[in-house]
Parts: sequence; C-alpha cells; structure tokens
Amino acid sequence: MSRSEFIQAMSSAGVSQDTAEFLHDEIVSYYFPPLTPQPNDRLASEMRIDPEDVEDLALSYCEKLSVPEPSAEHPAVLPQDPSLEELGVWLDQFRAKQRNAKAAGRPTACR
Repeated sequence: MSRSEFIQAMSSAGVSQDTAEFLHDEIVSYYFPPLTPQPNDRLASEMRIDPEDVEDLALSYCEKLSVPEPSAEHPAVLPQDPSLEELGVWLDQFRAKQRNAKAAGRPTACR
C-alpha cells in the first residue's frame, strides 16, 4: 500500500488527512520492504511496538500539529493495542477535545 493509498484508506475510515499523513510518516520506519503500513495493523500485538513508544507518538502528534498536550493533572488514556486506524480516530477526537477545552478555558481529560 502506497502512502497515498494509506491516507485514502484512513480518510475513508474517518481519519483526517493530516492525522493520516502524520501516522504514516511516523510509523513507516517500523516496516521493512516489502511490508508497508496498513490501517488495520495493530501496534502492540502485531508490530510489537512498545506502549511507551505509542505514547511518545501521541506526544509528537501534539507537538507537530499544535495540539495542547495532556497534563499530569489531566492525562490522556490511549486505547489498548490500537490499530493505526483506531489510533488515528482517537488522535482526531483527542485533538478536538483539547482544542475545545482550550477555547473554553478549561483543561480536559481524554478518556
């Protein structure tokens, strides 16, 4: 699956284009030819990506897309062993909650 096919498949699942692009570009280094990222790939159980690395990926998402980061007081709880598609949907929902909370002047916990 090419980068553009991945982004299209993620978009068809309801993931925004910028989130799909971010995920592809960040995760592609975990794959070796001829394998490529697929929306249904599970990060922990299939890819064997450490949950701490998934957390780092989420923090990188916040930084690169200017999303207010979770705080120690209001942590974000990532889904357990998400597929790339599920993580993309979660990241988009997280971004919307954080931006809405910031606009309203209140912190949020994304659970």
